Amino acid sequence: MIITRSPLRICLGGGGTDLPSYYRQHSGFVISAAISRYVYITINEAFRPRIIVKYSKFEDVERVDEIQHPIIREALKLTGITGPYLEIVSLSDIPAGTGMGSSGSFTTALLCALHTLKRDFVPPRDLAEQACHIELKLLNEPIGKQDQYIAAFGGITSFQFLPDDQVLVEPLKIPSETLANLEDNLLLFFTGGWAHGSLTHTNTDLGGGPGFGVDKFSVNRSGLAMVPPLCLRVTAVESHDPLAPVARRPSVTARRAPSRRSCPSLCPSRGR
Repeated sequence: MIITRSPLRICLGGGGTDLPSYYRQHSGFVISAAISRYVYITINEAFRPRIIVKYSKFEDVERVDEIQHPIIREALKLTGITGPYLEIVSLSDIPAGTGMGSSGSFTTALLCALHTLKRDFVPPRDLAEQACHIELKLLNEPIGKQDQYIAAFGGITSFQFLPDDQVLVEPLKIPSETLANLEDNLLLFFTGGWAHGSLTHTNTDLGGGPGFGVDKFSVNRSGLAMVPPLCLRVTAVESHDPLAPVARRPSVTARRAPSRRSCPSLCPSRGR
């Protein structure tokens, strides 16, 4: 059995400038933080010669082309995995539609698991680019790139999106005192609302030029809202397969607020 997980995220600044419609004209810059809430993917050998997919729905098919879930179908095609005897299960700490990049995190974790199944090592940048290729190009989702990149790299990281589609990645070197201050002054709440990533960006001219993407998660559609304390912790994509270990970034825990066990946390990821 292969188990992977990738973190969800909060955007600390620049949301909307990661949209191709914006950064191809003006460049974009985003600071994003992965948090200790995850999307999990498990891959196992099925008992029957079928492809079984379990998420919010259950699918039991013979061929990849018959899979209804678009991301799973395209990820299998991209990696060249055709089954049969394949079972894929996805779980998440937080429901989809809460504005925390769950779709990008799901795609990244799924690709990591599929590559691990093939005994292929794929570096974080390639993993993020493959996830973006599936969601933006193959499925034509009107979304940006920060979700896939922060899921692959983890930590509190800045991303610069250039007009030629290059992405410059720079993990932030944040003093522990600053992280502690942030920990003491943020909380993340579920407000009961829902949002779909493709519905939260509207093309509005706000002085940034035509095609400027407005991130409305923080305005009126998000199921999650940040207000002042949040404990800090964060990781990048992890894969657990004793037969085919791949590069991992174990979670690093900063101090946790003792009375808030359910509070998500964030901090820079650290490689081995």
